[in-house]
Amino acid sequence: MAIVVVSDDLTFLTTFAERSQKGRLLTWTTRLLLVTRMTSQKLRYLMTSHWTFSKMNVVFLNLGKSRKGGRRYSLYSHLPYTPEGPKMVEVGTWTPESSLRLRGPLFQEKYSNFYGAQVNVTSQTWIPQWKESVIRSPDGTEVTKYSGMDYQAIVVIAEVLNFTVNIIPTATFAEAVAKLEEGVSSILTMAYSIIPERLERHDFTRAVGIYRTTFAMANPKPQPSWYSLFYPLSREVWLSILAALAITSLVLRLLTYFGGDQYPSGSYYVTQEIYKILLGQDLVQHFSKTTASRLLFAGWLVFSLIIGVAYKSNLTTCLTLPEEPPRIETIQQLVGGVERILMPSYGKDWVNFYRNSDSKIYRTLGEKIHIGSGMEEELSRLKHNQAVIGTHLYLDYVIAKNFTDVAGRRKFYIGKSYLLTSYSAWPISYDTPYKQQLDKYLLALIESGLFIKWQKDIFGEAEQENLKAQRKEKSSEEAKAEESRDKALTIKHFQGPLLLLVLGLVAAGVTFSVELIFKCSVFGFH
Repeated sequence: MAIVVVSDDLTFLTTFAERSQKGRLLTWTTRLLLVTRMTSQKLRYLMTSHWTFSKMNVVFLNLGKSRKGGRRYSLYSHLPYTPEGPKMVEVGTWTPESSLRLRGPLFQEKYSNFYGAQVNVTSQTWIPQWKESVIRSPDGTEVTKYSGMDYQAIVVIAEVLNFTVNIIPTATFAEAVAKLEEGVSSILTMAYSIIPERLERHDFTRAVGIYRTTFAMANPKPQPSWYSLFYPLSREVWLSILAALAITSLVLRLLTYFGGDQYPSGSYYVTQEIYKILLGQDLVQHFSKTTASRLLFAGWLVFSLIIGVAYKSNLTTCLTLPEEPPRIETIQQLVGGVERILMPSYGKDWVNFYRNSDSKIYRTLGEKIHIGSGMEEELSRLKHNQAVIGTHLYLDYVIAKNFTDVAGRRKFYIGKSYLLTSYSAWPISYDTPYKQQLDKYLLALIESGLFIKWQKDIFGEAEQENLKAQRKEKSSEEAKAEESRDKALTIKHFQGPLLLLVLGLVAAGVTFSVELIFKCSVFGFH
């Protein structure tokens, strides 16, 4: 696409430059030929004072006079980066006598070499994209060391394009984005999700990765330990045992009634005998005189043996390895099971994105999101019925670094399902003229696998730092003692049997009191 503008009015050309930048009239692929008739001083001022004329793909055709007094048209272009600095160069001339003479390409490539110029960039600590560490040198001064995937990438690109990275410090992610939108920074060297709300404010490079947004919650509290008496068998098995106990008691009572067996205390004694066998107690066989009764007892003995062995084995497992309570893993469970969802300060775009979604679940999710501070701060004060939303990689890093003990136990868990999967890229200003160069070298870094290598390096470094910090807090002997502390069964594991014993004592005491009162009333004792 080519645009031709003809004017001698400096005010008009100034207004055109400002409006074209705000209205995004020009991109680097758009070629602008501006035909004018100005003095070289005014032309130089016009080219250097406006971003449109100095940075974009623009050529000036200026009418002048030749040495012989004839017409002479000079073609000028502004190069922002040269060995001598920014300057206006003549790329060609045209005269009626010698026609057109070019000294090179008419529309020159301005960004293949920055010749050591500074390029302002902003970022924020966001593992594994960007990490900042303060190192104290031997002379006592503190130096900030940068690392991470995106930092390594911008260093490589800076070396190829021959520019110097000038990192502008920012306190928050919102401030880093604001610097980009204000034009103070040229690149925000931290890839983040490409969503419509962000495309309305700035542009992006090509995608450099995929963001998988998920959530983290506190590990659910375990159920009371007295439930361990019921965990070894399912509800269906417990109901089946009760039904088998009742049916076997009834059948045995019928066999003894019609077969002539004599049991004291009637049907109550029959049920008691069946219950004793189920618990592994003795069997009073001399009351069973018929073959049918003995066959029934034999079958019940085998049934009780199998049930008893299975229950005892699973009970040991449940006491030593308590069953984990159910956890929220999907977005449906998250929306319906939590009262509050937290996000760091950058989450304002996500709130609008979710609330404007066509999905009812996402709209409900957006209504529950509240914007807070940093990820570590939000996790540190996270309650049991709350969740924090973030990228899977960053959540995993923060939990591993700050909320994991020496034994490897984590205070929080990450949901298995992803809320959203989106492409991520570097934010840049609209119509950045060197976007093609950034895309070209970012693609080369992706295809070479360097992003994956840098990601592994930063996580390996974080794991080593976490281990060193944990070792400083506790000695290895204390760590071993802590690991083995839960191997021995404690009073907590035996809450169930103790509670059952207390209930039995209470029931026996109440029954004894009732019997005593009944006997006193019958025999007239006072």
